[in-house]
Amino acid sequence: MLPDYSEQRNEHRFRAEGQVLFSFDDPLRHEVTGWLRDQSSSGFRVTHEYPALASGQVVKFQHLLASGEAKVVWNRIVGAVTESGFIILRLQQPTSSEGLSRNT
Repeated sequence: MLPDYSEQRNEHRFRAEGQVLFSFDDPLRHEVTGWLRDQSSSGFRVTHEYPALASGQVVKFQHLLASGEAKVVWNRIVGAVTESGFIILRLQQPTSSEGLSRNT
């Protein structure tokens, strides 16, 4: 289990759950599936299994509550699980035609 560092946050976060898809080009396109842990009006926290994600990296994200672009602020790796904090750079509300499935 990952330690809880919520007392260090400046903004109130709300518990959230659900799948998160994020992608980035570095230089090849990567798509990562993670799980939303909490969110605030300006960011969110995700657990995933991609330890090479770097602080400062910009990703496109999509989850049930929103989609857009976010920057990785921090990463914490514990065993096979990586926890990452993101700050939202650009936010779009999902439309009814958007889903969480990948195009194959």
